[in-house]
Amino acid sequence: MNQVSTYFFSMLVLVHLGLLVWGVLGFVEYFAPSVPWIDLQNPAFPAGMQFLHWVAIVAGGGTFLFGYVTKWQHTPVAMSLAYTMMATLCAVQTLDMLTNSGRYLAMGLEYIAYVSIAVFLFRSAQVQQHFGRH
Repeated sequence: MNQVSTYFFSMLVLVHLGLLVWGVLGFVEYFAPSVPWIDLQNPAFPAGMQFLHWVAIVAGGGTFLFGYVTKWQHTPVAMSLAYTMMATLCAVQTLDMLTNSGRYLAMGLEYIAYVSIAVFLFRSAQVQQHFGRH
């Protein structure tokens, strides 16, 4: 096994665990805004967009972790769909709602991350072996 591939695959598990926790906490705050120790909602997003934001994050993190634990062979395809959903929301949020000066750079870096991870999921021999894809 390639050490870089092993390290990156392990990091993806942690990143997606972080996404799932972030999304769940976002939902907690969304449905119970009086929770004092969470401050995850973006005031620039309308309520419906904020809800979709958390759905996408929970779906992405949860799908990867489910696929990893169960060795679901369709995980790379499912994650490509999840990343597409998150990228679409990112574009709408960046182009229509956000006003900070670094928003386009952040969107570009997010897109690079999604594409890089998707390529890794489809091309890594270790990933293919883990998910039973040949």
